[in-house]
Amino acid sequence: MGGLNFQAPGAFWWMLPLGGLIVVLYLLRMRRKQFEVPATFLWPERVDEVRANSLFQRLRFNWLMVLQLLALLLLVFGLARFQWKQTGLLGKATVIVLDSSASMGATDVEPSRFAAAVDQIEKLIGSSGANDQIALVEAGTVPRVVFSLTTDPAVMRDGLKSVRQSDTPSNMSEALQLANALVGESESARILLVSDGCFDAVDDFSQDKAELVFQPIGESEKNFAVQALGVKETADGKFVYVGVKNYGLDTAKTGVTLSGDGQTFWTKTVEIGGGKTWGQTIEFKGDAKLLTCELQNDDKLTADNVAYASGDPAGAINALLVSKGNLFIENVLTLDPRIVLDRAASLPATEKASNSEPSKYDLIIFDDVAAEAVKSPAVLTLGIPGPGVPVSDKGWGARGVYQNAVNHPLMSAVDFSTVYIEKQRLVQPTGGGKVLARTDKGPLVIASEGAQKHVFLGFSVMDSDFPLTIGFPIFMANTMDFLAPASTTGPLIVRSGQTVAFPAVEDKSLRLDRPEGDWMPVPARQGRYSVRGMDRVGQYKLSGMEQPRNIFAQLRDERESNIRPQDAVQISGKAIASERKSNRYGDLWRPMLLLALLVLAGEWWLFARKS
Repeated sequence: MGGLNFQAPGAFWWMLPLGGLIVVLYLLRMRRKQFEVPATFLWPERVDEVRANSLFQRLRFNWLMVLQLLALLLLVFGLARFQWKQTGLLGKATVIVLDSSASMGATDVEPSRFAAAVDQIEKLIGSSGANDQIALVEAGTVPRVVFSLTTDPAVMRDGLKSVRQSDTPSNMSEALQLANALVGESESARILLVSDGCFDAVDDFSQDKAELVFQPIGESEKNFAVQALGVKETADGKFVYVGVKNYGLDTAKTGVTLSGDGQTFWTKTVEIGGGKTWGQTIEFKGDAKLLTCELQNDDKLTADNVAYASGDPAGAINALLVSKGNLFIENVLTLDPRIVLDRAASLPATEKASNSEPSKYDLIIFDDVAAEAVKSPAVLTLGIPGPGVPVSDKGWGARGVYQNAVNHPLMSAVDFSTVYIEKQRLVQPTGGGKVLARTDKGPLVIASEGAQKHVFLGFSVMDSDFPLTIGFPIFMANTMDFLAPASTTGPLIVRSGQTVAFPAVEDKSLRLDRPEGDWMPVPARQGRYSVRGMDRVGQYKLSGMEQPRNIFAQLRDERESNIRPQDAVQISGKAIASERKSNRYGDLWRPMLLLALLVLAGEWWLFARKS
């Protein structure tokens, strides 16, 4: 019915018996009154006597009947919960999920997508009814409940003031799960997602009875981003490689400036086609510790217009994890402050040994994926060997009994004797490979050095309890030291939102100064410092330790840089289409019942007047 809605339309069936009863009462014969008259000629000739002698009479127009039928109609409308569509919230319980990721910092909507979203939420709160319960979830890297379901507008507005946009991806799956838990099994609940839709499809959201509505933010896709920046040492000298992508639809220009320790050494204006990537390798003769690439353009997102890299090729480890998904390995690698980690389900063609371009990675890790010949100077293979790995392979075998390990830095503080391994790979070393640990079935750990370093672990970590032991993070740290040693004193380059860890030699707090000018303490817990809160692009300073560290956070996320607003989002395999306006059905049954009472009062007044 367009803008109309009835929550209990079955109440209209009451119109038939009740309305019919009112009409029948006006069809029944009149009740005659007894009068004594002295003579019949004094009784006037009237048709009332004729009508009174029959059971039913002809229906005549009567205002009393009209008012009674109107009162009944209004009463039934009230019982049917008559509603009218209007702008605002829907349901007695509404959870708003606010996307606070990097793409929401785009300025195609003034002053930004995030600020516009906050303004919309404030208006929705203002339009809510006295009994409407509202909750707010901030969908950042770590989603949080800003305020739980409440009817207090003051609590809502105070909570809304605390939300903050970051230069990180959002964990939308966890945010939606939080929202779903807040509304529970409520029949009339609603989850309102306010976002630009620039996040990966959510596959693990189990929706209950709450309705999910997507309200989009954003208008333009115009954006450039620094995709790659690094230094390579070759026989011909030191070179800087840089890559820039145009995420817009049209060809556009951007300035590219490279500097070392704040001193510009190369600048150029380049034209890049829509959706295309530009790259160049530049000879670098300086000895700067920190390289910076900055873009100069009029795009809509500035967070990805800057990137950092260590001027020393050993200053950081650019690693690629080729895996079907392994949170144990990802967590260990992302906590290592030396590592800048990329992930892929399969090896990119640009990294294969057959490609003539230099590798952009210092280390490639194959996790339970068949290894391939690559160009990177170091390779870690977990489980399945392949071309380039210095072993001969005979396939999987039954679990073996641990025998021994040699004295080698890779095996320092690592004990496989208590590790359960369901099955191991039957291999033998080739090409200078050295066995570092073995079972009765054959080698367990093999390492080789040369132009390309290799470490091979003869089982899949997911087929063992190795990740649950203290030896696993130690083994991974030892492997990083062996394969791609990095500087421990130079600038540290991390992804925005990344958590890094340092060993704590004493129980005291460190101080982290942020780009915005504020600072936060970093306490020691369980023998280490976990540095969080680096969710904005820029320079951080960690002090209080023997050697202070400058930490530079950068946005490296293609999904966040592709700021094209989405018309629909994929949630649990379904496309949730956008609604530019958030609509609700306002309850009108109370005024309907009040109007029915007023009509009945008018009917009583008319009846009394006729009487």
